[in-house]
Amino acid sequence: EIYVNKPLRYGGATIYQADWSLDRLQLFIKNVPVVVPLKLVPDESGLRLWAAFLPLELLQAEDPGSVKTISKPDVGVVLVAENMRNVQVFGSDKKLQGILRSPLASATAVTDKLPDTPVQFGETVTVDGSELRLDRVLGATGLIIKNDPGVPLVYLGFALLMPATLLSVLPFGQVWAAVSEDKKGQLLISGRTNRNQPAFEDEMKAAVITGLA
Repeated sequence: EIYVNKPLRYGGATIYQADWSLDRLQLFIKNVPVVVPLKLVPDESGLRLWAAFLPLELLQAEDPGSVKTISKPDVGVVLVAENMRNVQVFGSDKKLQGILRSPLASATAVTDKLPDTPVQFGETVTVDGSELRLDRVLGATGLIIKNDPGVPLVYLGFALLMPATLLSVLPFGQVWAAVSEDKKGQLLISGRTNRNQPAFEDEMKAAVITGLA
């Protein structure tokens, strides 16, 4: 399984979950299976809602599967889903008639109505004289597949760079000595260091004095 923060790595490729949404509803209208696509409803508050529309002619037909054309496409039932568990059902009068519960949702008990309200609640809801039954809410997800063969080379370069960086910050000193050809018996001494130059000069002077003593 792939989650937002749990990608799948296989064969050098990494698969990420990029997005998640609800795709469609599988319903039964008078025991006839119907698939209804869901569309994301724009909401300025940031709440993600998906809605579907069922024409009233389709809902009230004797055989919903035989309906080919709809003469009144603006009259019908609206289904609103926020998750994969519950679907709100609004009748043709635009009032909430019930809440369909997915059979896959866990529930301790199935009730016909919500407490103290006339709203129906369960896997089946009667709206505008027809029975709706929710089979399932199907989701959709977007995937991103990344495969970068240069990543091992980047890690190798980083591994080689770290020791070189550590060596560059270690203190070191170099000393050279040479005998002058022009002046016999004259010794030329030079040196360099990358840290604490005054202390290095003192050490050089002390070494020369000790050598001449």
